[in-house]
Amino acid sequence: MNVVALIVTFNRLEKLRTCLAVTLGMGFRSVVVVDNASGDGTGDWLAGLRDERLHCLTLDSNIGGAGGFKKGAEYITHHLNCDWVVFYDDDAYPDANLLSILPGLSDTHQVFCCRVTDPHGNICRMNLPFRHLPHSLADHIRYALKPADFIPAPDTPSLVETVSFVGVIFSRSVLAEHWHAIHDELFLYYDDLYFGYYLTQSGINIRYSPEITFVHDISLAGRDIRPQWKVYYLIRNLLLSRRCFKERPPFSWPSIGFRVIKYCWLKGQSGKRAYVAYLWRGIVDGLRQRSGMRH
Repeated sequence: MNVVALIVTFNRLEKLRTCLAVTLGMGFRSVVVVDNASGDGTGDWLAGLRDERLHCLTLDSNIGGAGGFKKGAEYITHHLNCDWVVFYDDDAYPDANLLSILPGLSDTHQVFCCRVTDPHGNICRMNLPFRHLPHSLADHIRYALKPADFIPAPDTPSLVETVSFVGVIFSRSVLAEHWHAIHDELFLYYDDLYFGYYLTQSGINIRYSPEITFVHDISLAGRDIRPQWKVYYLIRNLLLSRRCFKERPPFSWPSIGFRVIKYCWLKGQSGKRAYVAYLWRGIVDGLRQRSGMRH
């Protein structure tokens, strides 16, 4: 089976070293690394690697995770022959069983979401797909009270409506036909959720497959958003969903308002002045439909 890994990186050389050490130690036919104009020596380090499977795309500017995955998907579609493509960030890596398990699943679906944990084995909630996307205000309130109604049980296979770009596997045919629908103008956040939602609306079934595990090297402690500028994209791109999906948007206006109010809850948030400034800018730019990198 011909499987390609697609990794997007920006200024996290030490994490990328671990990621590529694991990835290149597996049987991927090709490994594509999109370097978002890193300034920490990533480009020089990648240039010094000698592995014929490695394809490095060094960009002139940082176009975010959304732009990086879209650029990589376009490159793979036009330049590489493969059966499957696996997406993940520079701070993540797959378990060694991925390439042995995938053949047994590949006849059932064309898109698979993997089980994603932190280095201690705890489930990364941020990378769990939605079985049912909470669309309405009532859905969001129910999701806040009983999330199990909307997300898969961590160890149970199920059909889902969205994906995370950490640990998602696309058949080449799906990616070749639909890569253009990745919203690179979002820069960061919601790009993966919207792409999965788009695929679902296009009639493509997505399977959550906990048989395959990814490690995402992040801390799950607390609810503090750091750096504070990230809340800008969380708010703005939520509002931009109405532009991305004109006919059937993923969230109703009341549910968007509910989520914005949740982000306004400052208990435990560090750097509150900067956080509030970015939050307000996110609301303004979202309502004005501004996109791109703006932090």
